[in-house]
Amino acid sequence: MGITLSDGEREELREAFGLKLVEVCIELDRLEAEDELTPDGLERLALEATGPGRDAAAPTELGGLTIEAIEGLGGRAGALLLATVELLVPELAVAAGDALGRLASSGAPSPGLPTGTGELRLAEAKRYRKQDEDLYLLLLERPTTAGPQPGARWQVACVPIDRDDGTVFEGFLTPADLEGAARDLLEAPGEGSAPDPERVSGAEVEQALRRAAARNRERGWPIRWELGLALPLLARALCDEPALLGGLRIIPEGGELWADPEDADDFERLADATLGDYEIHLEEIGRLAEAGMKSAAPLQDVDALRRNGVFVARTMLEWKWGLDGRMGHWTEEDVEELLLDYAPRKLPSDEETIADAPACVAAFIDFLSGIRMLSGDLAGTLVACCNDLREEFAEEMGDRSRWGPAKAVAAQMRADDVDLESREEVDAWIADFNARPKAERDEAFDSAVDRSVAQALTGDPEAPPPWEIGAALGGRGDRTALAITWFPADEYRPALERWEELGERWHGVGHPEYVRRMEATFRGWERAGHRPRLVAVLLDNYIHWCEAGGHNPAEARPTYAVAMLEAGEATTWPPARNEPCWCGSGVKYKRCCGTVDAATLDPLAAFGSAG
Repeated sequence: MGITLSDGEREELREAFGLKLVEVCIELDRLEAEDELTPDGLERLALEATGPGRDAAAPTELGGLTIEAIEGLGGRAGALLLATVELLVPELAVAAGDALGRLASSGAPSPGLPTGTGELRLAEAKRYRKQDEDLYLLLLERPTTAGPQPGARWQVACVPIDRDDGTVFEGFLTPADLEGAARDLLEAPGEGSAPDPERVSGAEVEQALRRAAARNRERGWPIRWELGLALPLLARALCDEPALLGGLRIIPEGGELWADPEDADDFERLADATLGDYEIHLEEIGRLAEAGMKSAAPLQDVDALRRNGVFVARTMLEWKWGLDGRMGHWTEEDVEELLLDYAPRKLPSDEETIADAPACVAAFIDFLSGIRMLSGDLAGTLVACCNDLREEFAEEMGDRSRWGPAKAVAAQMRADDVDLESREEVDAWIADFNARPKAERDEAFDSAVDRSVAQALTGDPEAPPPWEIGAALGGRGDRTALAITWFPADEYRPALERWEELGERWHGVGHPEYVRRMEATFRGWERAGHRPRLVAVLLDNYIHWCEAGGHNPAEARPTYAVAMLEAGEATTWPPARNEPCWCGSGVKYKRCCGTVDAATLDPLAAFGSAG
């Protein structure tokens, strides 16, 4: 990344490395004492110790600091450094060699390595062609003529490569075992899923991994920690060129806070688990504060955390997931963009939120660091950045021209003394707003985007294109949810024939173009910070609902959207890339509506008027 570290940052990193190296040294001492140090065991320890320095997202100085930390172990560092040189880890091999020379000059004994270290070679490879991926299983062999278990030792590597985008995300290398057990594992994936595996050559595997690594670098996508440990060994086994699989971003050990930005289910799972742990953490801080131990949380304003801690943390996770999927990876630039760009558009601008948000951001970053899920810049650097931005943050939050659409709608309701947690008051306000002249409605909002969303909320026929939208408003502007009704292919023509105004709006527009325009609108909303929920209108069900509730079917679709949203019957948009498209085509989303882009910056006018 080309980042220059300050003296304080270097010291913080050395301390962090020290904690990790303690774990590595305990395991190394145990294996040596029990005469169980095998080549694969030492290789793994060396790669674990040097893992942070091999992350392409890390500062350029990090590799050297990693080796410095290992060298600081004295004579015990020799085996780890020599293994690093033997593995030819390109980012660190030269520095490790220099460190070995300095240790030798100081009188440290020359380290020895278990026979076979760095000599893993490919014996056999198979490729299983699955629906969405090519699964490569590699049988790897190394000679071991001494040590606790002499004779050839075998390991199996498993690396799936996405067949559509060509990227790689996860994979693993098993510990060494006997050939029979390794071959059993090599055959296992064929059971019931891919009965006809192909034998492939080492050159084919090398090319596949080379292309996958290049695609990951091109897209900036990270790989999981276990795959980060395996790739240097696989590269050496295949062609003695570890550099060809280097330069990748690696999710830190234990820091699995990454989700595909298009996989909402995976995000919700990770976010819920992380925020659950964070709530427990905040409760503990509260108890300590009540006991008079405020020094236990020197970075944190306890009252601010009680009011807004979880809310701000959720906002941080949502924003970072949508940005690049790396919810635990934060830099000063990320913090600045969050506080000075995203928050003014999304977070409510009441006095408490403005006062609390920077401290809450700092507290959540400190929490991520404490549970070893923070990567990017150091926690101390990021906390200082939060404090430095307080005044500018307050100025940006008060600038109405920066507010996003949901925030503007909610702010107008607050100005009219509407209780946003009262469904009745919200409905009454929207009904009153609908009855106002168009010019008066436009004056209530400061930006074109705010006016366009307000028009959509009212069902104004001048709002292009005329989606049927309901708004479910929570206690915060950021929690305004847009629920949109739409007609599946079998219901589309009957709906246009049933309701004259729909027939006029969509005259001459087929169902594929209808959903294409909807998708384009959603893409525009996404840029403004909204991911709508979709409610499919099945005519028989909808008419029955209207009759049961005394609604006019010609006018009740926005109300139906909200009712289905609140009942948990709305679909989250967008679906994951490999899931069926929301439009009902039966094709994967990435090959269907996922290919559509909004044509303009105006979310509601992405394809012009619908007529």
